[in-house]
Amino acid sequence: MAMTVWQEMNELERRMDELLSAWAPRWALPAFSRLGLGTRDFYLPPMDAYERDGNLVVSIELPDIDPKQDVQVLLEGDELVIRGERHQHRKVEEAGYRRQERCYGRFERRLPVPEGTQESAIEARYDRGVLEVTVKGAGRRAAAEAKQIPVTVAQS
Repeated sequence: MAMTVWQEMNELERRMDELLSAWAPRWALPAFSRLGLGTRDFYLPPMDAYERDGNLVVSIELPDIDPKQDVQVLLEGDELVIRGERHQHRKVEEAGYRRQERCYGRFERRLPVPEGTQESAIEARYDRGVLEVTVKGAGRRAAAEAKQIPVTVAQS
């Protein structure tokens, strides 16, 4: 049975995850989403993650989405999970698109959070097409765990 391009992309993503996890701890890896690429029904919303006032802040663009019905913010173990679906509300039935650049479908984004993070430390707010999720204290805890290692220089 021949693989579709979406199945090939899914397999490539899985293999990249395996390759990267061989040399980097899971929490240090980029947060690739689990998209279910076996279908054309996926959407990858743009996302920024940064530290503000000692908190981890995740800002994700979700235009034309009803946040009450179409978005879930979850804490799964030591991962923050944002998943949902962007629906195509208007289908053009006329013959042939010239271009279709807007994406619709299911999405899922995952980000590591410090071990022991409680759901009570997470707030989510949706305003004008942007979902902002704040994980209180996550930035400070991650920074506190960093320890500098001295670098020695070999004598020639």
